[in-house]
Amino acid sequence: MSGNIVWLASYPKSGNTWLRVFLSNLVSGDANPVHINRILGKAAGDRAVFDNLTGIDSGNLFPAEVDAIRPDWYSYISRHAGDICWMKVHDAYQYLPDQQPIFPQEATRCTIYLVRNPLDVAPSFSRHMNMSLEQIIEGLNDEGHTINAEKENITGQLRQKLSSWSENVLSWVNAPAGMKVHVMRYEDMKNSPYETFSAAVSAIGLQKSEAEIRRALEFSSFATLKEMELQAGFREKPGHSNSFFHEGKVGGGRNRLSREQVARIVANHKEVMQLFGYLDQQGNVVDGY
Repeated sequence: MSGNIVWLASYPKSGNTWLRVFLSNLVSGDANPVHINRILGKAAGDRAVFDNLTGIDSGNLFPAEVDAIRPDWYSYISRHAGDICWMKVHDAYQYLPDQQPIFPQEATRCTIYLVRNPLDVAPSFSRHMNMSLEQIIEGLNDEGHTINAEKENITGQLRQKLSSWSENVLSWVNAPAGMKVHVMRYEDMKNSPYETFSAAVSAIGLQKSEAEIRRALEFSSFATLKEMELQAGFREKPGHSNSFFHEGKVGGGRNRLSREQVARIVANHKEVMQLFGYLDQQGNVVDGY
């Protein structure tokens, strides 16, 4: 029996928020765009939700103790959702020491995994985190890369094990069949939006017409999102940032990286970049990416 959770999974800055905006507009059916501050999709590492549903103050637990509870927490959410429960997640797909998956198959309706060229991810994530490109590239290349790693670092999010960019991608692409993973490339979302988003709608099992999908895409345009943020702000924007929705372009990231930085990213992620068409068979960056 299928669960109720749809995992909206990705390495950060790969189109997750855009997908959530689209889905919000798709399922609402409203005549006007859903405001960006009311979009669906709870974070899978939301500390307040964890504390409220488990009755445990996660701040009193070590991260490994929290992780041990997460599979049961997600299963509970799935059983009591009653309908689709949308969960945003940036963690790699991972297992507990006893090999139990943190994201249980029995709680899962399906998974949408978004992948974006790491040469574009790096400068976008740098801006988002207010960190140097060197720090971000170090994280992209680090299989142990973790956010909120220490018990003393209490934020609104639980520990997130991102892993390296390649390992994050492969962990979900190669997840067990029960996770029902459908992959979307950010570049296809930009270049062939109707076809790409329609395929995701089908993977989720939503019955929507072409007109409904096209309207949701129109309501989710980058210009619309930027205007909403300008008028009312976006509650998911980091406090240090001027805006959340910056450019969202394809292929512009390389211009913000030095040749050495590009070479380092390519060297660390060549195989997966080739798998998704960002590099040719000789390891050269494909034009437009």
